[in-house]
Amino acid sequence: MNFFNSEYNEELKKQESLKRITSPNFAYTDLDVEVNVDNLIMSENDPRADGIDPRHVDALYYKISIDGVDDDSRAIVMETEYDSNKFYVIDQHHLVSALKKAHILTHKVHIVKYIGKGNKKDMWAAASDFGQKINNSHKITKPTTMASVVALACKKINTTGYIYKPNTPVDEVNIRLWFAENMITGLFAPKTLTIIKDRILNRDESTGQKVRSLTEHMIKIICNDTDGKYGSADLNNNRYGYIVKTDNFAADAPKVLHQILCLWNKHPNKKPVIITYSGKDNNETILSNYKGYVNKIYDTYRTHLSAIGQLHGCLFTALTFAQFLDKIEVVSIGQILGEWSDDSDFISRQFT
Repeated sequence: MNFFNSEYNEELKKQESLKRITSPNFAYTDLDVEVNVDNLIMSENDPRADGIDPRHVDALYYKISIDGVDDDSRAIVMETEYDSNKFYVIDQHHLVSALKKAHILTHKVHIVKYIGKGNKKDMWAAASDFGQKINNSHKITKPTTMASVVALACKKINTTGYIYKPNTPVDEVNIRLWFAENMITGLFAPKTLTIIKDRILNRDESTGQKVRSLTEHMIKIICNDTDGKYGSADLNNNRYGYIVKTDNFAADAPKVLHQILCLWNKHPNKKPVIITYSGKDNNETILSNYKGYVNKIYDTYRTHLSAIGQLHGCLFTALTFAQFLDKIEVVSIGQILGEWSDDSDFISRQFT
């Protein structure tokens, strides 16, 4: 891995010597322009799989509150088509969000314009590539993940029909050229790049879907808005809620089963409600861990029942998976794009 770090650092040195990251599709038209933060508009080209991460925004907000705004920080923006005083944010979405949260009135930006020859879809795809390249050039930034790269690639392919340049196929050669163009090659080992490439080549409708990050504060607000239907502890209709994170399901699911058994020991007619969420930014991992969590609860129940039977010389017939699920309620806070709406933040996922 040292070789790849060295290769990446050399690329960083070259880019830093230029002071600005460049793109074949965008040209800088003005530098260090002070603009009103309220005139900075979030574009949809944020290249990260998890979109705007509120935890990262909070971290930047606290840093700004304590140390002030970094004098060298610059957002990359593009003039909107309807107002020359308003700008789309091409890079530094999290910083701009933090500036707005901290009620910073003005900030310096670099202004770019699109010089590519494509249509509007091509322009925004190029803007996402440009933002990814800038993100990857930062020495200190929110890390670029495999899921973010896959999400960006899938979005570009679905929007434009190509990954590297117009009228080129989506194949291994062009995917790897796209990696190099956006400084992705130096971020991952060759084996990892191959995995990313394969996910892009073998994509389906769900591959690369955006996910939303959840903080404890957001979860509390979401549950409070249900008027006692979901949340921790006692809920309406003789139910009891457990909010669980599924990332480490093998270790955590048995603990929840123990809590459920203790609940049933005191209140045998009370229905446990397991409310799941994930800290991952990959939709496939979120779904896999969700299924793993519920299955682990059931497997632990069967193990407990068998062990008690062995200990007391009794034979207990375990509930089937469907019968066990009928005794509890399992819902998830929607995180994958399409799982939540203005009407509800919760979804009952399938187990198959």
